Amino acid sequence: MSITKHLVSRSPRGVLTSKPIYTRLLPSEQAEFEARAMSEGRSLSNMARLFILMGMRVADEGKHMQGRTQQQTTLVEGD
Repeated sequence: MSITKHLVSRSPRGVLTSKPIYTRLLPSEQAEFEARAMSEGRSLSNMARLFILMGMRVADEGKHMQGRTQQQTTLVEGD
């Protein structure tokens, strides 16, 4: 009788696992990052992915807000 082991992926389906993104942190940032991941019961990779996705959303919102401000400025100047 043979036992087959199935590999379990912790990444969401469709996530590129062959192209990791590397980054460097200061020792104090690394310690804070690890503590936050541990307090939320997340792996370091999952925590990094979460922060990256949140940061991209915030950046997109900033672009939309900046576009609205420019439109309002143009309208006021054009009157």
